[in-house]
Amino acid sequence: MKKNFARFLALRYLKPKRTSVSIITLLCVAGVTLGVWILVVVMSVMLGFEKRTKELLLGFEYHVFVEQKPSPRSSAYPMRDWRPLLDQIKTTPGVKATSPVVEGIVLVDGNGMRIGQRMRGVEEGDSHVLEEIKLEEGSLASDNPDVQPVVVSDAVMLSLGLNLGQTVDVYSQAHFDKVYEAINDAKNPRLSGTFGESINTAIKGLQENSTIIDDQEPELTVITRDAVASAIAALEPILDTTLEKKLKPSEREIVGNAHFFLTQLGAPQDNALTYDRNQLNQALQPLHEIANLPAQSEEDDEQAFAQLEELVLPKQLSVTGWYKQPPHVNAPSMLMPLFLSQELYGFSELDLVHSIGIRIEDAYQADQFAEQLQQSLPPGFYASSWITRNEDVFFALANERRMMYFALFCIMVVASFCIMVTMITVTVEKRREIGVMKALGATAAQIVSVFAVQGVVVGIIGSLSGLGLGLLTLYFRDQVQAALGLIGMDPFPAAVYGLERIPAAIDPVSLTIIGFGAFLLCSLAALPPAWSVARLDPAKALRD
Repeated sequence: MKKNFARFLALRYLKPKRTSVSIITLLCVAGVTLGVWILVVVMSVMLGFEKRTKELLLGFEYHVFVEQKPSPRSSAYPMRDWRPLLDQIKTTPGVKATSPVVEGIVLVDGNGMRIGQRMRGVEEGDSHVLEEIKLEEGSLASDNPDVQPVVVSDAVMLSLGLNLGQTVDVYSQAHFDKVYEAINDAKNPRLSGTFGESINTAIKGLQENSTIIDDQEPELTVITRDAVASAIAALEPILDTTLEKKLKPSEREIVGNAHFFLTQLGAPQDNALTYDRNQLNQALQPLHEIANLPAQSEEDDEQAFAQLEELVLPKQLSVTGWYKQPPHVNAPSMLMPLFLSQELYGFSELDLVHSIGIRIEDAYQADQFAEQLQQSLPPGFYASSWITRNEDVFFALANERRMMYFALFCIMVVASFCIMVTMITVTVEKRREIGVMKALGATAAQIVSVFAVQGVVVGIIGSLSGLGLGLLTLYFRDQVQAALGLIGMDPFPAAVYGLERIPAAIDPVSLTIIGFGAFLLCSLAALPPAWSVARLDPAKALRD
């Protein structure tokens, strides 16, 4: 009996009786069970939602992007001569597929309504994207060579009231940039009237103070530093930002190219600078032409506005398919062949793209792969993973899960305080019995263990029952969702989240932490009142 002294009394005190203490004990067990149950369900659902979001995003995203930009944090600009780099990346270990990417915001006009949408060009043969998004109807291919196909999301179909086979007009940023440039070209005067004489003087000075070296390849032109300095001084007033809106953008661009060539591409040689002769002619010839153009005429205005009318014509595309786009995923809502997207952005002539998309064996190792790939990229090219590009979304999801974990864990803390109150009530009620036990020789440790075992038992029962209820709820979550939907309390409506069922992911580590945490809180909650009563004077307890 002495061996099971603490356990015997603890279990006896826990036996249900028609007393307030027994009812409070049952409520404590129910509180722990409820806390563990809610924590298991909510944490598993939120973890499943985070994983499902990543899976849906991977259906649209490449794992790694390579872009050309001045620095890792700056905006990228269109890539030139990207094909050799694409071939180099294909040979990198771990690469499954590569594809050029043209992507951006476009204005879509359909049935008299206009909306802005995110567009992506898909290269022929890059079937991964179309396979992952699972087209509901139609395809990106067209048997009719006169049809320019586009696949849109269900949101676009609904917003514009589209049907398969209908035509939409699409405008890109390039349209508006060209329109702005054409308008400025039409309304602004030519620089020949104000700067023509100074430009001609500068070019003449360069010619008179230059020496041609034609006995080597490439041919070189050596110009004195004074002549170059005079020419640069003549061009700089034209590039003054205060004149930016008073001159034609196309002419300012020619002046800027010539200024850059003279200031940056000359090789120092004593009191002179050496230039490639052909490149020098290519920079100065357009400058000479615009400096000697006549004043603006009505014919020029008519030509400029005729060009403007041609520029504003949109790209007419035929809707050949549609797919479901999850509302909470930042994914393109329009897919079209790569060559059409290049035409839309004015990239066709120079064969430009925005970036190179890469798919690797393990998408969740994209950060490490991007770091390794960065070491082999030429200067000015930067690799970034899909995880980095969407880190704000993932941080928000993870932070929401942590905050919810903390808030719900407080339920178990409250339950542990209830256990502490229960133990205090028991010690007050059993004060005389404790005095008798101490008078008969029970040690303080034995008294503490009596009430500590009660906390342990409550913790074990509450944790196990909470874990069981949580796992059972997750297993029947579809039925639970249907029942809640009948009373208008669907936690994951498909119209909002685009999910067919409540997502859930069971993490054994999280379950262990939740169960052990609840057990530990209950066990610790019983110690303060137990330690307090263990120090009780038996004579005083029996006298009171």
